Amino acid sequence: MLTIYQQANHSLLMERSAQRMGIRVAWDGDAVCLTYVGHWTWTEHHAAVQAADVLAAGSGRQADVIIDVTESGPLPDNAIPNLGRTLRAKRRHLSRRLIVVSQGRVAQFILEMVQRVNFFAVRDQQIHFVATLAEARALLAEFHRQN
Repeated sequence: MLTIYQQANHSLLMERSAQRMGIRVAWDGDAVCLTYVGHWTWTEHHAAVQAADVLAAGSGRQADVIIDVTESGPLPDNAIPNLGRTLRAKRRHLSRRLIVVSQGRVAQFILEMVQRVNFFAVRDQQIHFVATLAEARALLAEFHRQN
């Protein structure tokens, strides 16, 4: 069973009751951060993205998104159609800027393939890849300094 609840620090935590692995949704500075830990499902992923949009709605502006998969287990089956669905969805409170934190190149390879397959629907999506959360924060800070 998947549980989503709001913590005292206004972050949303999603976890399975059987084990404390899954997806955590929380503010990280001015960005919404989705942190994937251990094994998770596409149902949890889509619920987490929706929860991130709800969390960002309270800020009154569009929030950038950080996806941290450094502690994630392997991608569940059907990654390409599910990631395509995620990228094609227009979220009212999430910007089209996405920073993916990943130690390997697999996530980058799959997301680049999804972008190519869904080019016309996601051509305005800005996806950047970094190796650490600190690099993601620095990249977002640079984007905000430029604008």
